[in-house]
Amino acid sequence: MRARNLTLPAGSEVSENGGWMTYAMYMSMGERHDYRQALKSVRAPVLVVHGELDLQPEKLDRLYAECFPNSSFEVVKGAGHFMYDEQPEAFSQIVERFLNGVR
Repeated sequence: MRARNLTLPAGSEVSENGGWMTYAMYMSMGERHDYRQALKSVRAPVLVVHGELDLQPEKLDRLYAECFPNSSFEVVKGAGHFMYDEQPEAFSQIVERFLNGVR
């Protein structure tokens, strides 16, 4: 089943928690979005970082990374979904190493 003919609530603000993403997700309920083909056209260097303890499977993050032709994939050991907060030093080193390699 797919949501149809939905409009944004009167007085809604983009600055609310979640912004437009919340509405977009609601309005596309029942849709299956597969952006893998579109991601293959991105030529910019891409860094995909996964927290070792994240509930999202590493396999899924690797799938996304493989879509980009110029991607790097890194795992932050001992971190969950918010690895930048849980392991800030390790996360910073990964990002710094990636940015130093971008030309």
